[in-house]
Amino acid sequence: MRKRGIWNGIENTDVGYARCGYDCACCNYYPKKRKNIRSGKNSRRNYGDWLSDKLCGNLHIIGELYRVYADLIRFYALLCVGCFWFCLGMIKMKKTHTFQGQMSDTFRAAVFIVLSGGFQDAYTYFGRGEVFANAQTGNIVLLSSSLFCGEWYTALKYSIPVASFLVGTMTAEMVHIRFKRLEKIHWRQLILLCEMILLFFVGFLPHSIDLLANALVSFVCALQVQTFHKVRGHAYASTMCIGNMRSAVESLCAYRHNRDKAVLYKSLTYFGVILIFAVGAGIGRAATLYIGDKAIWLCCLLLSVSFSLMFITEK
Repeated sequence: MRKRGIWNGIENTDVGYARCGYDCACCNYYPKKRKNIRSGKNSRRNYGDWLSDKLCGNLHIIGELYRVYADLIRFYALLCVGCFWFCLGMIKMKKTHTFQGQMSDTFRAAVFIVLSGGFQDAYTYFGRGEVFANAQTGNIVLLSSSLFCGEWYTALKYSIPVASFLVGTMTAEMVHIRFKRLEKIHWRQLILLCEMILLFFVGFLPHSIDLLANALVSFVCALQVQTFHKVRGHAYASTMCIGNMRSAVESLCAYRHNRDKAVLYKSLTYFGVILIFAVGAGIGRAATLYIGDKAIWLCCLLLSVSFSLMFITEK
């Protein structure tokens, strides 16, 4: 059987070996032995030739992948290095700075909540008609410009998430007032449970009703930003970055002035939140492109981890 195909400059010929589309030494070194591969003669030497052909083809595939995705590979390599040094710094700082408070305010619980926040924003923008779930400033700018241009349907598309965000904020505060004295389960866990149910439902909605899907995701984001607004005792936003960026730089400048390690730790916490949000947004876009509408179910998985962590008593 003979199979042929070209992918990114790589030509795969014959089941027995892969031949690249370049004039390289590997492909030109065994021109006569290739005939022996097909005829079945000299099997020991043919196996060595087959290995060399496979290696040559795979090396060219790797080279082509790096050439096409070089910038992306460099970005994620730098991102991984940054995450490594950040985690190393957090571990060293944690030995001297311990936090005592609610589990919902710990950094470990915030990681999955912030990842979900970035994921949701990327999901609605790339998968549900380029609408922001979290960044209501962007929605208001687009809403206003649509109104001035007379684009009424576009204005409606951006006004619904804004209104849904306001309703979600009010709902979260009402739940807080009504259930803040519960003992068996924390009121923040009720919010997370509500978020998971709504996001799971969003995964079933078709594109014909993207307005409803965006409204529900914006509602969930409002619940989240109103409920989880502290990490290790510091005020932060789990679904947006501008306030966290300001606080991170402010704390860094304060550390340069007074050399207080606690202030440096505060700055690292904010920078960590920003980095995690960016990672969540990247994962959200990739998952939305490859999985589709049901990619939002990954947010349910992330939020379920935070939900489970809140049963642990922080000492």
